[in-house]
Parts: sequence; C-alpha cells; structure tokens
Amino acid sequence: MFWIFVLLFFLVIGAKYYTAIGSRNLERRLNRVKSALEGARKRLREERERQSAIAVEMELAELRVRYMKELIMDLGLRQSRPSQEEKILRDDVVSAALTRF
Repeated sequence: MFWIFVLLFFLVIGAKYYTAIGSRNLERRLNRVKSALEGARKRLREERERQSAIAVEMELAELRVRYMKELIMDLGLRQSRPSQEEKILRDDVVSAALTRF
C-alpha cells in the first residue's frame, strides 16, 4: 500500500513536470508566433503607406498628363485658327503698308 502511494506521488510529480515543460514550450512557440505576427503587421502597414504614396504620385502624374493634353489641344486650336488679335494686327500692318505707298 505504501508503494502504491509513492508510485502515485511520483506519477503526479512526473505529470506536473511534463505539463510544465509542455506549457513552457507552448508559451515559447506562442511568443514566436506573436513576434512574427507583429512583424507581418508592421510590413503590411509599411506596404499600405507605400501604396498610398504611389497612388498619390499616380494621381499627380495623371493630372499633369491631362493638363499637358489640354495645353497641346489648346495650342493646336490656336494655331489652326487665327485669333481676333492676330486679325486686327494683320489688318493694321496691311493698312499701314498700303498708306505708305
């Protein structure tokens, strides 16, 4: 009977020791996963910031391209038809040249 109690005592101590080691290993693994998760969150945050910066740059580039296209179209229209000021200047030059002769 005494040996049964001693055996049970050692079994309980062994089970507690085994459980403590398992808990410690589990906690270590959990801490590694937490640190990896925090690193992944940091990388995600950095990538989102980089993506938003690139989106802003793209919007600015598209705006510049649109303004350049509008400017080119405006210059093309101005070259294709003479403006009122050019007509008036031309008429003044022609009339001044005719009055000299």
